[in-house]
Amino acid sequence: MPATLRHAQPLFSTTLARSAPHRDPDAGSGDNAVEVICPATAEQLPVLRAIATSIALRADADLDMVADLRLAVDEACSALVRAAGPDEPLHCRFIQHPDAVEVVAAVWSPQSASAEDELGVLLLSSLTDRIATETQALDDGYELRTSLLVRVGPRPARHGRDNS
Repeated sequence: MPATLRHAQPLFSTTLARSAPHRDPDAGSGDNAVEVICPATAEQLPVLRAIATSIALRADADLDMVADLRLAVDEACSALVRAAGPDEPLHCRFIQHPDAVEVVAAVWSPQSASAEDELGVLLLSSLTDRIATETQALDDGYELRTSLLVRVGPRPARHGRDNS
């Protein structure tokens, strides 16, 4: 299956088909969103990292924030790729907010096993401002979904730190 890129389309399909995860009504508007549907393979990860980089740079993120987002996208999508059923697509939506980038990724899996391992969850927790994973039972398997948010705007100053 070739990769497809759709700009400002609804998040996933509204029907719960085997390879079409459900629509998340809280995923944000399509005005600043890019949705990618590609094979759930490791070969697609560089493309997803590049899209994340482009969106973060468009949001004026500094290079550290761009690196955090790239690594978070790589870790979250790698876990979903490992859990995906054979020949299933990976659905990934990148949403640019004024001060953050949100990424929602999902795959169909024949097993309800978590798409995240303990070390991966720890890494994602340290790189993101918010992370959520969910498993939804379908008639013929499970939808595994990971949502993450990385702030790309200025970070508030920490107390007790001398900025002079």
